[in-house]
Amino acid sequence: MRTSAEIQHTPGMMFHHPIAFFIGCVFVTLGVLAHLPMFMHAADMGYRMVGMPMDATMLTGMGLIPLGLLLSGYGLMPRLTALQNRPQTQQLFHVDDIARLNSRHWQLVVVLFVAVAVDVMKPATLGFVIPGMIAEYGISKPTASSTALVALTGTTVGSVLWGWLADVMGRRSAILLSALMWR
Repeated sequence: MRTSAEIQHTPGMMFHHPIAFFIGCVFVTLGVLAHLPMFMHAADMGYRMVGMPMDATMLTGMGLIPLGLLLSGYGLMPRLTALQNRPQTQQLFHVDDIARLNSRHWQLVVVLFVAVAVDVMKPATLGFVIPGMIAEYGISKPTASSTALVALTGTTVGSVLWGWLADVMGRRSAILLSALMWR
């Protein structure tokens, strides 16, 4: 049986404001579900929603999603006093050049290979989407083509900011918050 001191120092994810986190999750879920009625209504039009006026349910859903993300982020964020009182430690890493590669190393290589392949395919996927964007939204080719630049810029800036956020909140909390954003 572990003591309360051992439980407090157990590494892992902590919900610093659990009620805010779970209410935020509910808001994100309801916000996404609020988009479904209009999407289903567009079935007769081949799910092309261009030109459709947004109803109150969809507008409410669009408001619930960022509100839910903010609440969830607040729920995962450590208290300011905990951040200020956190000891500043220097981490030292040792590279073991003579270590033999085992199955865990190869699993990591495969996962990283798939992640990089998916990441690199984003701009290539946009090449297939651009003609449809031009036709559906009536925009010019240069405007539609700039989406690849914007997407890659967002990926770069987001990676830097998300790394900093993970340093503040913890890696697991940052991954959980990013999973909420992909709902």
